[in-house]
Amino acid sequence: MSLLYPQHCVSLSPEFVEPSMTDVYSNAHYTLKSDFEFYAGTLPGEFVRISEKPINKMLLQPSIARLLMMSNGTFQPPDPVLQTSLDLYTANSQCKLKLRKRFDSFQWPAASGCSLLVDDRIKTIYTKHPLTGEVAVHKHPYPQLPLFNIVGKAHPALLAHQSLRFRTHHHSSMPGDILTMIVLMCVMNGMHSGFCRDWSWYWAKDGKASASVGVKRKALGDANVDHKRRRKSSSKDKLVHTREEAAPLPASPQRKRVRRPVCDIRPTKKLPTRSTCPALSG
Repeated sequence: MSLLYPQHCVSLSPEFVEPSMTDVYSNAHYTLKSDFEFYAGTLPGEFVRISEKPINKMLLQPSIARLLMMSNGTFQPPDPVLQTSLDLYTANSQCKLKLRKRFDSFQWPAASGCSLLVDDRIKTIYTKHPLTGEVAVHKHPYPQLPLFNIVGKAHPALLAHQSLRFRTHHHSSMPGDILTMIVLMCVMNGMHSGFCRDWSWYWAKDGKASASVGVKRKALGDANVDHKRRRKSSSKDKLVHTREEAAPLPASPQRKRVRRPVCDIRPTKKLPTRSTCPALSG
């Protein structure tokens, strides 16, 4: 089996420096961020909190970090990870919001053996052997480029979504490719409209935040629990009051008398007609 290189042993420069901690998926990228929150089973705006966790961090050479930031490169995880993303996204897009399964609530396949994909305009890539330190040069289309092992706590779901963003920006597709299937699934099963708004301020750690922020988050989680289209109300859904159930409405201030509800059909006392009036005396 070929040796897996750590992700910080690849660069666009022949000079390797101390790797820096970089976001797997930057919170600054609005594109597909809301999609991840919806399809991965989180709450709207929760990616602000997720992006600060170790599961969204990995060590990279500065040139590769910029590559990922500009969506010109990605460490694409192996097919078992991508298939898990497809299954999770599909299931969460077809159920009630409150029944979605969170990406961090179960065990994922290991993301070892990632492929480095880069923009076609990049013609040269350098790798450093993790044991000998020897620097190798790889020319496009990189036939000898090794596979990579993501060292650290980076979550496979975020790696898969980062690869989805790269695929979306470069519009490349292959028949039967799992990333292409994820793109088509997202088109067929659109995101709930409640996730299109920017809810990140709910999750801010600002000291001036309201003391009731916990209540707001709970309300946010319970809001729009059903993302299916609401059916029109029928006559069976309307509440019908009987004469006994109907309570009198408050007195009208103008007439100073109790107003009867619309459903109250009790007969009113009619005024005397002309024929029943007493005859006038001469």
